[in-house]
Amino acid sequence: MAYHPVLTQHFDTSDIAFTKIDKEIAALRETIRALHAFRNTFTAVYRLPPEILTRVFSFVQRIRADFYSNTPTPLEWVNVTYVSQHWRNVAVGSPTLWSHISSAYPKCAAEEFLWRSKEAPLSI
Repeated sequence: MAYHPVLTQHFDTSDIAFTKIDKEIAALRETIRALHAFRNTFTAVYRLPPEILTRVFSFVQRIRADFYSNTPTPLEWVNVTYVSQHWRNVAVGSPTLWSHISSAYPKCAAEEFLWRSKEAPLSI
């Protein structure tokens, strides 16, 4: 069985060993994260134009708002921004998604919506 080069090194102290191994683990995790992100670019949903994704997000927003219309903060639709970095970039870059602001939103959420809405017409 072949070992990773860092595993075959001899270290002076365990602190140095832990530090070197931890750095190698961090580098490998970053490589794996980058490979996952690259792999995702080959999926069908990644290839959807941002305009189509924005329309989908808008539908989700309206459905969730209708479903939660009697609750103070119907913000569940924002979960689409947690699906992937691509979805987050598309959603955050779509001012119209953030232009519907409720007075029931927490202050920090309302401020973030206002900032992300840029120059889109507001609906309050």
